[in-house]
Amino acid sequence: IEILREGLYKIALKLKGEFELTVDNKKFRVNSTEFNFVYLDAVYLSKGQHTFRLKPLSYNSCFLDVVWLYSVKKGNE
Repeated sequence: IEILREGLYKIALKLKGEFELTVDNKKFRVNSTEFNFVYLDAVYLSKGQHTFRLKPLSYNSCFLDVVWLYSVKKGNE
């Protein structure tokens, strides 16, 4: 993914099951027993290309609907 403006970004995923999300070299484990949104803490992304990888950890029961990436001014927004 290409980031056009450096700063803090939040990631929201609507999913059910357990996944591992890797953003560049930083790993996050996300999971939800219901089909809901999961919001990760804000991450700083510099301008330029970044790699996002999402890997299901429980193959029989993982469902992913949407991934949102949005900028925030403060980490607690």
